[in-house]
Amino acid sequence: MKHALICSTLALGLAATSVFGAKRDPDVDKALKSVYPDARTEITGSHEVNGVKVQDVKVTTKDGESNAAVTEYGDFLYYGLPRKNVDSSVQQNISGLFKGVSDMDVNWATNYLVDVNASNNRQYRLRLDATGRLKDIQNANEVKHDTAHNKASGDTSKIKSMAEKYMDGAKAGQVWGDQSGDGFYTVEVTDKNGEPAIITLNNAGQVYLKRWEIKEADIPEPVTKTIKDTFGDVKVDKAFRSDFEYYQFDSQTSGGDKVVVRVRPNGDIMSITNAKAAAEDEAVTAKSKQSGSQKKKSKASG
Repeated sequence: MKHALICSTLALGLAATSVFGAKRDPDVDKALKSVYPDARTEITGSHEVNGVKVQDVKVTTKDGESNAAVTEYGDFLYYGLPRKNVDSSVQQNISGLFKGVSDMDVNWATNYLVDVNASNNRQYRLRLDATGRLKDIQNANEVKHDTAHNKASGDTSKIKSMAEKYMDGAKAGQVWGDQSGDGFYTVEVTDKNGEPAIITLNNAGQVYLKRWEIKEADIPEPVTKTIKDTFGDVKVDKAFRSDFEYYQFDSQTSGGDKVVVRVRPNGDIMSITNAKAAAEDEAVTAKSKQSGSQKKKSKASG
């Protein structure tokens, strides 16, 4: 499931009603209300990612606090789901590899998958985030391999029921089997608007991803711009929006350094960031740039 990506809008049963803080863009406000309909949200700042304005948001609900980052176009770079307790199976998977797990958050991130036909008559799938940063490229054979499934055997009623629960208003259809051996099944659903989508989840109710097809006109401007700037006038065959879930927590190395870990519900590690090492690398890079600049000045003056 390394390349599985995906999708959707979550309906949360949250408490609190007021929205406060800095003035927000209408598209940002609409996006926040779709994911956090009853939460209190506050714009805490903004910054640019890939030339796109991103607003940082603090979210407060009855289950606690979380954070989100929303682009000026109303797309989420990520959004957190406050939870009182993280599923025990997740805790068990993580504790088998990491020690001293703390401050675990449940987050979702949005990606766009765009299938394009190149001038060499080959098809590729591009994966980009909401600001248009290119994350991955797959050829047609890789896409076919990742989407190959066998029909699930046995009673699938529980999986179907959970799929309908986690996609509001959806009607479950075909269930595809646990191809990777990690307990996750892919369910084809018809969403509340009658459009086809998929959701990948397990019997414990952990959602790996959601994905649905979108029209080319609905691809965000930053994504379209990156595709055009990088690949020229390629023809878009299909496009999908996908939201995927991951867990983020703090841990420590044997040397006592703090690391931030991001892991998928099935145990796949997304990234491990060592805060101290990152700061040291940044300092070395800055020193190198400064040294190079001084050499140029010395050469120019000589």
